[in-house]
Order: sequence, then C-alpha cells, then structure tokens
Amino acid sequence: MSKFWLVVKYTYLKQVRRKSFLLATLGIPIGIALVTGLAIYIAISSEDTRPVGYVDQTGLIDSSWAQALGEDEIPIVAFEEVGAAQDALEQDAIQGFFVLPEGYPEPLKVDLYFWDEPISNNAWAAFNDFIRLNYIGDQPAQIREIAINGPELVVLANEGQREFREGADLINWILPVFASFFFFMAVMSSGGYLLQAVTDEKENRTMEILSTSLTPDQLIGGKTIGLLSVALTQILLWLFSIVIIVLVGRNSLPFLQALRAPWDYLLIVGAFLLPTFVLIAGIMTAIGSMVTELSQGQQISGLLNMVFMSPWFMLTVVLSQPNNPVLTTMSMIPFTAFMAMTMRYTFTSIPFWQLAISWSTLVGTAALSVWLSARIFRMGMLRYGQRLKLIDVFRGFLGASNGLEVPSSTGEVS
Repeated sequence: MSKFWLVVKYTYLKQVRRKSFLLATLGIPIGIALVTGLAIYIAISSEDTRPVGYVDQTGLIDSSWAQALGEDEIPIVAFEEVGAAQDALEQDAIQGFFVLPEGYPEPLKVDLYFWDEPISNNAWAAFNDFIRLNYIGDQPAQIREIAINGPELVVLANEGQREFREGADLINWILPVFASFFFFMAVMSSGGYLLQAVTDEKENRTMEILSTSLTPDQLIGGKTIGLLSVALTQILLWLFSIVIIVLVGRNSLPFLQALRAPWDYLLIVGAFLLPTFVLIAGIMTAIGSMVTELSQGQQISGLLNMVFMSPWFMLTVVLSQPNNPVLTTMSMIPFTAFMAMTMRYTFTSIPFWQLAISWSTLVGTAALSVWLSARIFRMGMLRYGQRLKLIDVFRGFLGASNGLEVPSSTGEVS
C-alpha cells in the first residue's frame, strides 16, 4: 500500500509543478477577474446618476413622494414650467424631463425630453415608481411595495421539490451550463496527463524499472488517484477565485447579488464527476498501453473527447427540450452521462430513477474500465516499439479467461 501512495504523491506533485498546469489554473481566474473588472468599470463609468425632472400640468402630482424612493434611486426634481426644465437640461443638471399633460392619466401619454442620449434605465424606473406612489399613496405600505415591486414569482417543478425564482435564478440557470464545461475541461486535461504519463514511460524505457517494483494495479490506481487530486485542486482553486470575484463585484454589479449557490446542482456534479474521471482515466491508460507514441494516443483520445463532449453541442436542444428522448438516452450512456445530466438538471426536473440508473451504470463502467486498463497495461508494458492491436487484447483476455498464459511479443511467456 505504501508503494501505491508513493505513486499518488509523485503523480500529484509532478503535474501541479508543470507550467501548463499553473497557466491553466491561474489563467482562467485571472481572465475572469479581468472581464469582471472591465464590466464593473463600464457599469460605473457609464452610469448616469443625474436627476430626472418632470413638469406637472395636471396639478395632481405630489412632489413629496420623491422622498419615499430608495436612496439608490435617481432623484426626481419638479419644475413649474417646460422652459425651466429645458434650461436645466441644457446645463446638464438633469438627464431629461417628463411632461405630464392636462387630463393625465386619460390618456396615458407622457412626453419625454432629453439632450444627446436617452435617459438611463434607472431614471425610467425611478420616475415610474414616483408616479405609482402618487396614485396609490393612500394605500398601506405593504400594498405600495407590492404595487411597485410586483409579486415574487416562484416556478415549481412537477414533483414540487425544486423551485426556480424569477430574476434571482436567471443567472443561476445559465451559470451551471458554463460551470459543467469548466468541470469537464479539468477532467479531460487530467486524462490527457495520464495518457502522456503512460506513453512517456514507454518511450523513455522506464517501464522495465516500474514493472519490477510495482504491480499494474498499484501503478494505474496510484496515477488515477493522483490525477484526480490534481483535477480537484484545479476545480477548487477556480471555485474559490469565482467566489472572491463575486463577493468583490456584487457591490458594483447588481445582477451578481442575485447569485445563489446551487447546492443541489453541485451535489449532482460531484456525484457524476468522480466516476467520470475514473472512466476517462481507464480509457486513457488503455490507449496509452496500446500505442507506441504519444501522438498516436492523442489522435485517438481526440475522437473520444468529442464523444464525451457531444451533449455540449446540443445546447440549443437542452435549452428548449431538456427532456428530449435523445438527451435522455445520452444521460444513460456512461460516456455522455456527465455532460448530459449536469446540463439537463439545470433546466428541468430529472426523475430519481433516471439519476439512479445513470449513476449506477457510470460507476460500474468506470470500475470495469480501470480493471480492463490494468490488464491491457500488463499486456503492453514490455512491448517497446510494438503497437498492441485490439485483436491482441481480445486474445489476451480470451486466453486469461481459459486459464492460458498470454504470449509476449518475443514468444516468451509473460
């Protein structure tokens, strides 16, 4: 067991010290921070906080209700006549001004005057709240709040156990789609490291030394756990960076205040992430054991990556028909279960039986892939310069199942 953990430690430290790992791990948070900072700068620099004026020709508007607006809302300024409001507009003292004609609200027509650019959305919202307060001012405070803010819409899934709240969850619906992509990139990059580790040891002829001191299960298992730790380290650093960015930027970007941690989604991601990584590790190890050069393995693994990522290319279908039979089928296939399930779960309520069957099938396939990869690795670890063909693998397993020895490439008994 001590040899197993030595392999885990060596694999982990070797990968985290790579420049490519440091670049990917630190580059993504830095990129997100730069984009968020740019968005904050644009939001702050482009925000027009000047007051908005109005001219009341009805004689029914009470200017004192402007004091009832929130401190963060645009100030409302009353003018006696249009000329005075125009002078203030020309002097850039206000963004613009509204004119409520006689007879308002019959019809509901209000004139708006502005100079070079339309008034900001915040100014629109503040003036609308101000007018509403004038016409419902005699109502209790609770009624006024409901009239201004509207009801809180909560959409319940069919089984009634999941809620989707209007506005606050809009970003939370979109965020997991991109989160699943980043999770998957971390897993696939670690799988690529495992492919490289196996082929490098075959190319530099260190396999002979390893084979005299380690069993295939110790070597493959240790590398799998080590690289899984690398992937989790990368993901945790990304999550920590995103949390810091959200906490820093939420004061300047109001839409970040609506973000809530989707714990149920993170649970699904964690449950499917680990066996998916083990499955990829087993496949990459088998590929690395069968080929003679890294370039050959990369060509094959590239095709497999497309298979694992195929649900991502059906994003439009996920958004409109998350329970489409094709997507449901992909959720049950181990190679596409991770992406399909994590994307569908964002937009629909998935029955428990689908989650249970998909996860169980994925776990079983992952365990089988590691078992098979260790046997394939044993067959090909001493075949330097010779590619292990599928027929050789089949014959090897067939011979092992019949209690026969597996012949090596030199004709000796392996």
